[in-house]
Amino acid sequence: PVEICERIIDKVAASPWSRSSTLLSCCLVCRLWLPRARHCLYREPEVHIDTIDAFHSSLRLSPYRGALVENLVLYGDDVKKPHQLSLLPLLLPQHLQNLLRISLIAVTLCDLHPKFFAYMRRFCSIRSLTCYKSFPLSPKPRRAIKFPILIASIAMFCVATLTAVVAMQDVM
Repeated sequence: PVEICERIIDKVAASPWSRSSTLLSCCLVCRLWLPRARHCLYREPEVHIDTIDAFHSSLRLSPYRGALVENLVLYGDDVKKPHQLSLLPLLLPQHLQNLLRISLIAVTLCDLHPKFFAYMRRFCSIRSLTCYKSFPLSPKPRRAIKFPILIASIAMFCVATLTAVVAMQDVM
């Protein structure tokens, strides 16, 4: 029965280990699995910063997918195009009306456009912004996350300030 398959897919989606790759595999199993697996994939998409433009294209081609997104997880490790993250508030707000949370993981905040946080106010429904293992260039991390938007929570975990590096560059 379809209900049992949907429960299995929901369990896979709740698992923190290899969630995306397993759900992508579920999409390919059969036609009956595709809608539920796609729903789970787009509820909390995990997008690498270098592929923000591809994610935007998928939302533009199938607008209903954007309505599914509640949590957006952006990874920044091994970034080849650091400017891509600055495009986030310009490309995606019109497609992600139900977005509640954004998580930035291993992102170098100094690569962001100076108006990035001001443009984040275009996400009207966002309630939480979380940074994990991110590196602001500013000596005052609070300054990097100060932007005019009503957010219930802003959290930064394992955030390193690069004040020593900035000071070293000023001396050299």
